[in-house]
Amino acid sequence: MNGYAIVDCYKGYSLKMSKPDSEGDHGFLVIMDEFPSTSIYIGHGKDVHHFIDWYRGLIDEYGYISGLGAPSVKNQNRKKVFVDLDNVMADYGGDFLRWATNGQLSPSPNDLTSLHLNEILCLDDADYAELKRRWRVEGHKRNMTMIPGTHGALRRLSQWYDVVIISSRPADKYDNIREDTEYWLKQHDLQYSELVFTKEKFDYVHDHYGVDDVLAIFDDDPKNLVKFAGKQTVQCYIVDRPYNRTGAPFVHRFRTLYDAACHFIGMNEPWKDER
Repeated sequence: MNGYAIVDCYKGYSLKMSKPDSEGDHGFLVIMDEFPSTSIYIGHGKDVHHFIDWYRGLIDEYGYISGLGAPSVKNQNRKKVFVDLDNVMADYGGDFLRWATNGQLSPSPNDLTSLHLNEILCLDDADYAELKRRWRVEGHKRNMTMIPGTHGALRRLSQWYDVVIISSRPADKYDNIREDTEYWLKQHDLQYSELVFTKEKFDYVHDHYGVDDVLAIFDDDPKNLVKFAGKQTVQCYIVDRPYNRTGAPFVHRFRTLYDAACHFIGMNEPWKDER
């Protein structure tokens, strides 16, 4: 950028606007002094004054604008989006198979053909249960691979909504699950408002939040989205994998969480990043 100029000060928030990068770029980048890493791009043809009015309205309604950092501040007035963890943000299937086979199997998220990893490994229930127990208690979840696009997806979503990471990891059975998960989230500097663990995602959301306060859910397992799909106010996004390409005609399907998040924001917010 060629420099910034303050264009508005309101209730302690200072907005700066960049000059165009080049003669062909007539857009502007608006940033906040308090959160210099948070920016919103206004493309060619957008009215800056309308943007300022809209931005002041956000401050009046919500009392703050979230910057970056993990976790972010929870705000009771903001709508919520729920994001699954394993195979959406973290490469559970690939990492577990690499560990279990000493690297002989190493599928990418887009190569994983089944969620039933015991069938891929040709293990009976008892042997598979013991392998999963070791995986959990030995703390391997701390070192899982982050799927590309995760950081950008959560950063963008957190600019507008409270991001609740919802996982079916058995935190009620293993004391280290929550600690290991929070460690992984912090290591990758992922922004979120809450972290919850539950096997019954719809029931948990319904009992603790109220489905009307939820705008979207992002998951890789169709069975976790079926009940949400019956609620007109909830938009369901499935991250495309070979194992979930049947039985989910009711959802938006995208290759990555980042693509899904950008689509959702673009459908619901007027001042999205257009670059």
